[in-house]
Amino acid sequence: MKIKLGIILVVCLSITLFIQFMLYNFNEEFYQGLIVSLIVEIVGIIAVVYLIDQLIKRHEEESKWETFNHLTRLKYKYFVQKLAQNYVHVIKKKPPNGLEVKDEELHEIIDNINKYIGPNFVNEKILVYKFNPSNIYEPLNEYWNYSKFVFSIKREMNEEITKFLNRYLTLLPVEIRDSIYTIDDLLLNGVFFSTFEIGYDIVGNGNVQINEEHFKEAYKNLGIEILNLMGYIDKS
Repeated sequence: MKIKLGIILVVCLSITLFIQFMLYNFNEEFYQGLIVSLIVEIVGIIAVVYLIDQLIKRHEEESKWETFNHLTRLKYKYFVQKLAQNYVHVIKKKPPNGLEVKDEELHEIIDNINKYIGPNFVNEKILVYKFNPSNIYEPLNEYWNYSKFVFSIKREMNEEITKFLNRYLTLLPVEIRDSIYTIDDLLLNGVFFSTFEIGYDIVGNGNVQINEEHFKEAYKNLGIEILNLMGYIDKS
């Protein structure tokens, strides 16, 4: 596209030069008229090129959204729900209620992060439902420490992100892609580090001290990005 616009620019300038030559030959009036004409032509062409470029970008973005909605809507919703469920689980120390996490629930957590993260945040056990072979309708209750649970959900979230990006990266609008990359970066925060990553289970003995503000900021930022992704689920 840019090559075509460059050719148009050269053609327009050549026509201008020819007209000026025919009217004035190569005298002083010719050069004065040429300068004025060149300035007018260049400004006009730049304005047209910019307008066309913006229209093309807008059309490409709209086409990308249409393709995204058509091909990946359900897969995207599943992906975002996996992130949201893990987030709510670690914050509330128990599995989310229902099959879906609503954006209202994320809003509530983000707005009241001080209520959920206190001095004993990493010392509190986390309820985990395990499959019960004796009765599939009544799962077994297990209580994991923070380090074990964070290790599990961080690995799961990283795997989901990698798998989703590998499959659908070229179809993703830039806003969604940026939020996913931001979440990927946030998971590198020390708040989400688990001693299981180095082969030790040290956290969870009841007396671990944390920097509360650091934890609140990290979890709030993670919640905001997941909420952003949820906002695109029903975007048309």
